[in-house]
Amino acid sequence: MPSTTRRQRLAFRLVGSALALGVALATVEALFHLAPGLVPESFRQRFPPHGVEFFAPGVLDRTPVDGVPIPTGIRPFDGPPMHDLADVGVARAGIVLDRRDVPRLVLPVDRDGFVNAPAPDGAADAPVDLAILGDSFAALAGQSEPPGLVAALARELGVRIHNTGVPGIGPEHELWLLRQRALPRRPRVVLWFVYGGNDFINAYFLQLARSGGAATLADIHRDARRPTFVLPALAASWFAPAASAPTDAGELPPVRVRGCADAATWFHPDTLRFLGLSREALQGMPAWSSIAAALAAGQRDVAAAGGRLFVVYLPGKEQAMLPLLADDAELVSRYLARSSLAVIPVPPEPAAALALVRANADAMEQLVAAQCAAIGAEYWSATPVLRAAVANCAEAYYRADSHWRAEGQALVAPELVVRLRALGLGRK
Repeated sequence: MPSTTRRQRLAFRLVGSALALGVALATVEALFHLAPGLVPESFRQRFPPHGVEFFAPGVLDRTPVDGVPIPTGIRPFDGPPMHDLADVGVARAGIVLDRRDVPRLVLPVDRDGFVNAPAPDGAADAPVDLAILGDSFAALAGQSEPPGLVAALARELGVRIHNTGVPGIGPEHELWLLRQRALPRRPRVVLWFVYGGNDFINAYFLQLARSGGAATLADIHRDARRPTFVLPALAASWFAPAASAPTDAGELPPVRVRGCADAATWFHPDTLRFLGLSREALQGMPAWSSIAAALAAGQRDVAAAGGRLFVVYLPGKEQAMLPLLADDAELVSRYLARSSLAVIPVPPEPAAALALVRANADAMEQLVAAQCAAIGAEYWSATPVLRAAVANCAEAYYRADSHWRAEGQALVAPELVVRLRALGLGRK
């Protein structure tokens, strides 16, 4: 009898422990759904775009393939700058240099996940004077530490600005945001940043998705949706094999601008290889047709709303620096060889490859300028300003990342202020 009682007590304890564990796990699972910010960001970011479905379940099903989920899923950022070139195994050595110069980067985020200071209650949908469109370059313009371009424009012009820049999008997505988020704020001017390489590549892959039958973002990301049960998936990720880190052998030496011995930086192989395409080749591709159509539709929509469209071309550092590089054709060829865009042909001879990308460095920009002239949109290129800064050994771009630093944004701000004033914005 005593042994039976002991067995019963043990069984009760095991059942009680199991129930307690089950309740604890269910509570954690519920907390992850009620407060998704508790889910580690490194895990959320495995589910593109920006882990948004943790905060807005099903939003990808409701967003068209050429749209942007609202909220975007972008979270406030406060830390050292990003380093996409190190992430692809090219430039880990540059991280230390970037963090030395920019130890802290702060990106505020509003209620919809755009890089704006959170608006007071009741002001989130108020009219603005200037709306900004673009990709990650536009998003970074909203940085608050070090102060970025949006802060400079607001200070110099005394205007209300809404930034709808979102990393990883292209002109068709930006047109969608113009219609869904920018124009409802009734801006007097829409400032549309066009970044050549990513914008064209994004348009290309968007067309591929459409041709494959994708109608919504859920169709594109169907293999990377937020798990129904977060806790088991998170636990499984702890035991999954870690992604292999780039080896030291995969690192590439930095490129250098002539006369600037200390201005070492790294290029993105894909952006560099994109410059293998001539203006004629780009113009003949359907991706360019979709970009041109988006700009034309934007011009019509902004004009119909009583505003002015102002298109600004932003060069990547590859475009800005190529004419100024030291003549190291072997090194440039090594970067080209590391690109995933092997479909873009480049000569095998290093000297010929360097000559090709230099000759085509401004091809995309020329197309954008011609299209803006054709549709009657205001246009300005930031390339001369940024290229001159690079020639003077200024650090306008991060070394281990593709994006512009606050210093680069500060260089273009004065010209933008002058041109925006000419369009009727701000103080004279």
